[in-house]
Amino acid sequence: MVQITSAVAVVTCVVVAAVSVVGQNQATLRRLRAPLTNMDFAQLRENMANPNTVSYYVNCVISKGACDRTGNALKSVVLDQRASLQLCGGCTPDERERVTYVLDTLLINYTDLACELQTSLKWNGLFGTSNPCL
Repeated sequence: MVQITSAVAVVTCVVVAAVSVVGQNQATLRRLRAPLTNMDFAQLRENMANPNTVSYYVNCVISKGACDRTGNALKSVVLDQRASLQLCGGCTPDERERVTYVLDTLLINYTDLACELQTSLKWNGLFGTSNPCL
């Protein structure tokens, strides 16, 4: 009886610790992605219309250049997408809308940067079925 109670106590502690870590990870992720989530969509469109800004963020995501808070948010989302093998798997609806817009704009208006991003990440699924390098 004592062994069973001890085993139950250990399992309970492990479960509580795991739930705590997941909660902390989600809170950390929300803070990391806040600059992207809270960005006004008009500002995002303006950023994506500026080739220098787009190049800055692509270089950030592929670790070829400096990052600001927004760049780190984008990097987090793209790397999460690669890990989950789905578009913005752990994203909020606002994040998903913004990431979809960024990737679509890259694919349509900045094919060379889209190709560089996909090639650098070594992941052909970044843009769905479209391969920007062709």
